[in-house]
Amino acid sequence: MIEKLTLNSRGWFENIYFKGKDQLSAASNIKLKVTAIFYPLPFLVEAFFFIGLLFMAIFPFINKSLLLFQFEPITFFWVYLPTVPCYILLRYILIKLYHRLDSKLHCVINKDNIEIPANRIIDEPNGQLVLSKEEIKNIKIYYFSSTNDRKSSYKACEFLITTKLGKSIKLKLDYFPLQQMLYLLIYFDYPLNYEKKYFAILGLIRVLCIILPVVAHTAVTGLLFKEYLF
Repeated sequence: MIEKLTLNSRGWFENIYFKGKDQLSAASNIKLKVTAIFYPLPFLVEAFFFIGLLFMAIFPFINKSLLLFQFEPITFFWVYLPTVPCYILLRYILIKLYHRLDSKLHCVINKDNIEIPANRIIDEPNGQLVLSKEEIKNIKIYYFSSTNDRKSSYKACEFLITTKLGKSIKLKLDYFPLQQMLYLLIYFDYPLNYEKKYFAILGLIRVLCIILPVVAHTAVTGLLFKEYLF
């Protein structure tokens, strides 16, 4: 367990950047953008997207004798070209509706308060949840570590914010910019402690289930483009 971090701690913040980082002061009020594309949707919706995109990726390779209809290869390309952009747009719309999100999501951190988007992710009413520094008892920082070429690196993967009234709020890396937030929490001297966490395979599987069909579909579209347009 790490007792205390500083902004110069090796392996933590070498490549970190956010707007206003180089001009930080006690009066700074830093706004960090939150990307909602990985916010969870109901299981059946996620399964439909996964199966649908993956099936479309392998569809051009199915034996034509097994198909009910015959298509010219170029037809696949023009059908497949807009699929991923349309999927990303549809997913974003469904996430906004399901979680009742505002148009722009952001976290705000300064010397007095933390503001985070309030929605289903943290089981809070919608809008911005404001936590004052005075009401926060502790923020536990869970982190992963890895070593490559004798160099260790560390990444925050989860925050557990506990208030003096006993309320607990969990923030996960999939949904919040935790590394940038940690930098600011250290700078503004919030009460922090740290605990190492081992890589969560279930979280990785979930992200792969979102990314893999998109990558497969994009690869097939590129193959069709190369094969039939050039």
